[in-house]
Amino acid sequence: MNAVLQEVERRLALVEKYYENYRSYLARGAYSKASEHLWGIANNLASLLSLLKGGRPITRHSDLRRFLDVLVRELAAREGGGEVVEAFKEGVLALEILHANFFHDFLEERQFEELRIKAERLLKILEEELYRLLQAQFGGSGGTR
Repeated sequence: MNAVLQEVERRLALVEKYYENYRSYLARGAYSKASEHLWGIANNLASLLSLLKGGRPITRHSDLRRFLDVLVRELAAREGGGEVVEAFKEGVLALEILHANFFHDFLEERQFEELRIKAERLLKILEEELYRLLQAQFGGSGGTR
């Protein structure tokens, strides 16, 4: 099996596991742990996209931000814009705050919920783009939920 496909499968399994953990922690009200799993989902989805677009996964936080900045411009140009850009801005900021919440546990439930919704909106966009790329490159499905 080709190395890229192996890495895709490995990371898809990680995304699925992070989703399971996220839902479990969310149901228990463990928001700091749920926050970290949302971050893990986003990081692995972005790494998958980077792998499929550029041949390598994302390994550093700064690379993640740069990659997402480029990706949002590509998607906005292809899809005509503003809504995708707004979802990215809100989603990336929400994910950064949620990532910090894992370490410092400072969000109240209402704040967490507002950020969670924005983060999930971004995750949906990343998943749709991932599915599109998987279809184009491998002809198979890449369901992540």
